[in-house]
Amino acid sequence: AAAPGSKRAEILCEMAAVCRDHLGQMDRAASLLRQALREDPSHVEARAAAMAMALDESSPGHREYAPALIAVLEDLYRTARDPAALVPLLQVKARLAKSPWDQVQTLCDIADIELDRGNLLAGFEALRSAFEVMPEDPGLLERFVNAGEAAGQVEAMVETLEAAAKRVGEDVRERILLRVAGICRTQLGDPARAMSLYEQLLEVRPGSLEVMREMDFVLHEMNREAERIPLLAEMAAIASSVEDRRAIGLTMGELAQATGDYEGAVRAYRQVLDDRPEEGSLDKMALEAVQRLLRLAEKLGDTRQMAELHVLLGHTAQDMAVRKSELLLAAALLHESVKAPKEALFLLDEVLALDPTDAEATGRAEAIARELGDLDRLIALYRAQFERAKTSEERIAASLELIELYGQKGALSEVLAEAAKVLQADPANATARTAVEGLLSSETLAVEAARTLRQAALTTGDGVTLAAALSALARWDHEQGVEWKRELGQTLSGLGRHDEAVACLAEAYGERPLAVADALREELRRTNRLAELEELTRDAVGNLELPERLALRLDAAAALVEGGLMGPAADLLEDNAAEDPGHRQSLELLARVSAALGRHERVVAALDLIAATTSDKAERAEVWL
Repeated sequence: AAAPGSKRAEILCEMAAVCRDHLGQMDRAASLLRQALREDPSHVEARAAAMAMALDESSPGHREYAPALIAVLEDLYRTARDPAALVPLLQVKARLAKSPWDQVQTLCDIADIELDRGNLLAGFEALRSAFEVMPEDPGLLERFVNAGEAAGQVEAMVETLEAAAKRVGEDVRERILLRVAGICRTQLGDPARAMSLYEQLLEVRPGSLEVMREMDFVLHEMNREAERIPLLAEMAAIASSVEDRRAIGLTMGELAQATGDYEGAVRAYRQVLDDRPEEGSLDKMALEAVQRLLRLAEKLGDTRQMAELHVLLGHTAQDMAVRKSELLLAAALLHESVKAPKEALFLLDEVLALDPTDAEATGRAEAIARELGDLDRLIALYRAQFERAKTSEERIAASLELIELYGQKGALSEVLAEAAKVLQADPANATARTAVEGLLSSETLAVEAARTLRQAALTTGDGVTLAAALSALARWDHEQGVEWKRELGQTLSGLGRHDEAVACLAEAYGERPLAVADALREELRRTNRLAELEELTRDAVGNLELPERLALRLDAAAALVEGGLMGPAADLLEDNAAEDPGHRQSLELLARVSAALGRHERVVAALDLIAATTSDKAERAEVWL
């Protein structure tokens, strides 16, 4: 048995037929069919009757009854996913739409259904109808263009767009014609037609940057590069933002360069660079301008420009390594190509301030400073090297350079200070020794230089150098001159230079005989010149007090006696006896020497003097015995 809903639907369907066919009550018939479909949505006769009424646009009262009937059928066929039945309904719905917006929405629904079914042409036609209704909708314009391209209906699409452009306002017209011109250029391969459209647009919208940009693209595609430059210049002049002007400037520079107008290219790129947002940094466009300027300057051989650009890159770089690298490149150009060494040095100072250990910067700074004869800068560089040195070898190398530089400058005290550092670490260093030896004749530095050299020579066992140092000390160190002469005499003796040793010691003996007496006697004995001791002693005692004179003669006489020189010994002892008849040690030695010489009367005289100074009787008796 049929379901109650189906039976009711059948009855309602029959009633609708009577109202439609015999009574002419179309609105009532539509209402009964809607009711029948609600009772049984699957009722075939009801669907067919409702569909026929909905699609029969010539039927009386169709505009009034159809929308509600279409709504019910649309819902049924959407649920059933029946596009074949749904599309005709939507087409009628579109024609019955009360507003352009509703009509466009329905046409877009049709387009979606047709495109989903793969009916590209039908989808295109639906969108064309929608666009013709609402050409000012930018989204609809894009959908229509995409559908036309997909369906291969570019010409038809262009015709529709051009027709629509004639009946819209200026803003919409500009947008549509821009799209048409782009299609002519890209899809139809007709740049001339596109250019004509752009020219029309400029008549409507003089100074439109968007139109001018498109014209620029077309000129480029048509290889009319020369015409682009004045167009771009006009665009730059009217651009509302700095960024737009800068972007145009990059293109102008590129075109000018391509056409051989290098000066124009430089001006354009420079303007892009100068108009950057922040002076202390480079944004993307500024960096691009700098790179292009660099390539152009390199091509033209403008090394000054290249150097300035590398300086700019260095000063604006955030990365320390990049900053150093760019400044070093600039310094190299200024030094080698521009021949501006002072400017190069200024940049190298910046690099060394960032990284005092940078070998490249240090090496180039040294080379330039030498070229300029800038001793102060060289000294500062090597002083910095000395301070940074981690090994003794590195410190010595820096000090040796400083020795040379201070020498050239005439700063002798600094020469001595650096040489002393070297000799302390390397006592045998020939360069440092030579530098110090050169100061041994300086009135102000000789003593310090000689002391430095003496210490180095003692460390290395270099007697010749030691003798030179001691000779200077003996000459210039007046407070310790005798001590230095004594040491010098001994050193000369060790070198086999005995005559010099005797002369040196004899000179000291004449100044302070007691300080060098032993050394002199030893050297005279060694050289078989002991006989000279008598005369040297006679000369030396002149400035001594009596006790010292007596002691000096006595010691000298003892040495002479030991050397078998009794006569000279006796003479010195006689001098002592004459000055101090009670000097017992001298008298006792004189008695022995006189006895050895057979001078008996002198023996007796000496003994008489000894006895005279002896208060003890037993002791006097012993003297005579």
